Amino acid sequence: MNTPDELDTQVLRAQGGDGEAFDFLVMQLQCAVRLVVAARSCDALQIDEVVQGTWVRVYEQLDRYEPRGTFQAWVCAIARNVLREDLQQRRRGRFAGGSDLLDRLAAEDCLGGLSETESNAKDAEDDERLLRLPRCLDRLAPRARQLLEARDRDGFALAELATRFGQSTGTLATLLWRIRRDLRLCLEQRA
Repeated sequence: MNTPDELDTQVLRAQGGDGEAFDFLVMQLQCAVRLVVAARSCDALQIDEVVQGTWVRVYEQLDRYEPRGTFQAWVCAIARNVLREDLQQRRRGRFAGGSDLLDRLAAEDCLGGLSETESNAKDAEDDERLLRLPRCLDRLAPRARQLLEARDRDGFALAELATRFGQSTGTLATLLWRIRRDLRLCLEQRA
């Protein structure tokens, strides 16, 4: 993980039209964005769409960012907004699936966790967690980190990872659950 100043250097390059600099930013922050979305999403299928929508919005609004060492927090705030918009669409039954009552109720429940009054406090907590992310990732065993990055950052399907890691998809799913649980516990530790 790069420092905030190093990220801002890449942002300036991306704002100048350097596509490789933008790709670098996506690769550096992909895991953090997925964690922010996954922590608030009530639907596993929704995570990929919201993360992709986040990067589209970041690209569209990149010229609005003022480099001051807060790029990661800025991107994560955009991710929360994209998720909130998606949940609101689902709640109103305007999502691609139509008006599935269960989908609408799940969206309503998730939106309760994203209320505006609680938003600032949660944003501050998220910023603290994101600062702890590099330390928590460093605590993972090398194989665990490879698996997590391959699945969450690089987007490999579980079946592909089963072949790559020489284990069943069920075993890998269980491992990923445990890795994410341990990572979440580490991120919750204040000291």
